[in-house]
Amino acid sequence: MYRDFFNLVQFNYFFPKTSIYKTLSSGNLELIKSDSLKESITDIYESNFSRLIRKVDTRRNAARVLFPYDQKHFRARLLDDVNSPKFSFTGNGIAIPNNFDEVMSDPEFQTLIMEALAGRYNFDAGFKYTIENVEKCLRQIDEYLNK
Repeated sequence: MYRDFFNLVQFNYFFPKTSIYKTLSSGNLELIKSDSLKESITDIYESNFSRLIRKVDTRRNAARVLFPYDQKHFRARLLDDVNSPKFSFTGNGIAIPNNFDEVMSDPEFQTLIMEALAGRYNFDAGFKYTIENVEKCLRQIDEYLNK
């Protein structure tokens, strides 16, 4: 549970590589004769990836909303030994409520938890959807190249 509390204020990053698509979309996309393949590629870069980037921004903003509550009501501890010469931050931390019963019965905390859960579910669903579309597009590319 303390690990979950720690992760409440964390957020995801997503940095798609778009240079090849930018090259294709600057006129070279017409080299692909399959309209459905062009549409799949375009949808991934212009729709799926841009949606995920917006969701990352939304999650980051949500984390900023949660952080003041977190700072006021929790104390964070790293499980890794910071003084170890092999230390590298792995996000392996916990957050301990200052007053567990107070936090668990706080309607503000419950609202923040629901927002965090809904936001993460929404991001994960979008991420899975994008993965499915990328896999479908890769199959289309294989079929196109094998013709």
